[in-house]
Amino acid sequence: MTRLRVVDNSPIGKLAMAEGKPPKCIHVYNKTGIGKIGDIVLVAIKGEKKKAVLVGLKQNQAPKVPKFDSNNIVD
Repeated sequence: MTRLRVVDNSPIGKLAMAEGKPPKCIHVYNKTGIGKIGDIVLVAIKGEKKKAVLVGLKQNQAPKVPKFDSNNIVD
């Protein structure tokens, strides 16, 4: 289960990050099961299951697509 960082201003995301308990990826909704930028994922955050969108990844990207220091989601 990959740990993610919430980069929007949702209340549950702010609370989880402030407590030092980042959300964890449970499932990636695509054929390969490997997340890319823009994919929808199911995350466990503060004991709840929520859907989120991947907006930044550590993984190497295609040319001219930025690479980030952390795996970022928007709730």
